[in-house]
Amino acid sequence: MRIALLGQPNTGKSTFFNRAAGVKARTSNLPGTTVRVNESPVRVDGEEVVLVDLPGTYSLTPLDPAQAEVLSYLMKGGVSGLVILLDATSLARGLELALEAVELGIPAVLALNLWDQVPRKGIEIDVDALSAVLGLKAIPCSALHGKGIAEVLREAVSAAQAGSIPRAPEYSKDVEAVIKAAAAEAGSRFKAIKAIEGVEGEWGISPERARELASELERARGRPAWEIIAAERHHLAMKTAEATTSRLSDKPSVSSRVDRLLMHPWLGLLIALLVFGFFFWAIFYLGGWIERITVEPLEAFFSRILAPLEGTALGAALAGVADGFVGTIGIVLPYFVPLILSVAIMEDLGYLPRVAHLVDGLMHRMGLHGKAVIPFILGYGCSVPAVAAVRIMENRRDRVLTGLLAPMIPCGARTAVILGLVGYFMGGWWALAVYGFNILVVGLVGAALARLRRGESWGMVMEIPPYRLPTLRTVWFNVWLQLREFLVVAFPLLIAGSILLGLLEYWNLARYIDLPLSPFTSGVLGLPRELGSTLVFGFFRKELALIMAAQALSVSPAALGAVLSPIQMMTYTIFVVFYVPCLATTLMTWRELGLKVALGAGGLSLVVATSAALLVRGIALFLAIL
Repeated sequence: MRIALLGQPNTGKSTFFNRAAGVKARTSNLPGTTVRVNESPVRVDGEEVVLVDLPGTYSLTPLDPAQAEVLSYLMKGGVSGLVILLDATSLARGLELALEAVELGIPAVLALNLWDQVPRKGIEIDVDALSAVLGLKAIPCSALHGKGIAEVLREAVSAAQAGSIPRAPEYSKDVEAVIKAAAAEAGSRFKAIKAIEGVEGEWGISPERARELASELERARGRPAWEIIAAERHHLAMKTAEATTSRLSDKPSVSSRVDRLLMHPWLGLLIALLVFGFFFWAIFYLGGWIERITVEPLEAFFSRILAPLEGTALGAALAGVADGFVGTIGIVLPYFVPLILSVAIMEDLGYLPRVAHLVDGLMHRMGLHGKAVIPFILGYGCSVPAVAAVRIMENRRDRVLTGLLAPMIPCGARTAVILGLVGYFMGGWWALAVYGFNILVVGLVGAALARLRRGESWGMVMEIPPYRLPTLRTVWFNVWLQLREFLVVAFPLLIAGSILLGLLEYWNLARYIDLPLSPFTSGVLGLPRELGSTLVFGFFRKELALIMAAQALSVSPAALGAVLSPIQMMTYTIFVVFYVPCLATTLMTWRELGLKVALGAGGLSLVVATSAALLVRGIALFLAIL
């Protein structure tokens, strides 16, 4: 038996799923976090059930790949029951999807999530009346606190076992007449409605007959058929909400007063800069402090242990292990963990969608809209979920543009390079300048791509979620998911890469990589020839570009400033920030957007990285001459 969780973005589906299944699907106070179907077996009163977390969708009419995946999954026929999750504090909006979902003819229950916030919002909901009006069992619950989840699942399983098909909504007589005529041929009310709405697909009725019925309705109402049905559904949702909900207080909420400040067109942008600036400085100073107190003691410790093996192949391999370990503990993690923690806090707080709203106008200048900020901000943690998040963009053009630009945002690994090299040796202001330069370049590249790839970006319609105090459980889950991926995938690669480079240096084989690349590494970028191999290894994981740089130059990470000039450090960092996306990101781009786009992203980033590094190097040399 399969029970699917269906709901609009940001209604707590993934939190419900985590609580029920005990797994760690990524959650946040950010629309569009779930972009793929997640499944897990759960036990409900001794019976094993497969619980399915579907991507959030505002409608069962597919406007983007995530919504298309929801519709496709539901139409396969393998779902025994539905749990329709609603945000109980915004009942009318959620009821529109619920009314559409019951037309599927699948046994269902209504889960009124965020029930703990209902009294705080000054709202009172008559649950029994709501159940009676909809002909659907409504159950209050709070996924965050784990309340009501067991009852929701029991009712869903019971409805599925009994085959209790929910009562279909009843629209105006003329609309119902057209739907019933189409359903007589399609064999399903839901299929009939989708055919009348003009949704592409096999709906059991000929397109000509569906068009004929739709035209009949359009002539009578003077509007497109899909708009007529959507308006009927909206009217019924509002009517139901008004009949079952009462507001106890009409005072402006604290969050609305805060939003007047944080979402002010100019003041809001200034506050956003201050917020991100604060997190940057916190990460920089905390990471720098940890780096200072860990690197030298760890290096001294490993030097004493490995001294007897110096000059041997085993010693070179173990020295590589030591370099990888020191680089991970002393350089990468001190910057990476605070960064993903900062992003997780801002997500859970509900601040990031407000930033997307603020920069919507700026994003339109590069041919996108504010929703593209979500993949960009996710990119500061990791480029892989950032590329996966392009599914929230409504059309292919916007998805491709966002997919090409998002990997250019410095992820946690590249943040370690920026702060561990430029920040540590040159100062925090220079590291901040790298971030500013990165934003400028991404904006210019985006504007250029928008001109080359003609087509108008759709306007942004995006939910602004309520503010929520970050919870330790949710923040820790999101941090742990990315940290676990680093420890399981990246850390072994860092160690393996360090061992391989150590052995290549010992057998004097690294020159076979460095020499062919030297015209570019030394001639174009003005870097030591030995850094060529680190750029190759950096394709697998960007952290390798920093950790292996010290290894390739035969110095400790703390001594990189003695062998690289400030111009070389800045040039190397700028190139690493922009050049070819890592292997995992490339594979994700291939899966989401196709091989051609993945290869194009690699080629584009290489051109941008070279141009940006040359520009920075040229400006630095010019200023040095002056």
